[in-house]
Amino acid sequence: TIVPAALSGKGLAAQLAEAAYSWAVKNRYTVRSDCTYMTAWMKRHER
Repeated sequence: TIVPAALSGKGLAAQLAEAAYSWAVKNRYTVRSDCTYMTAWMKRHER
């Protein structure tokens, strides 16, 4: 995900990861990641 330089470092990737993961879990989807950021995020936030 690319954001404008002015928004870089504001935690937007983490917010997007949390929202996407929470939505998937709420809707009973299995989450599999091919994205290195999301894979690392999921390891840090195992539920």
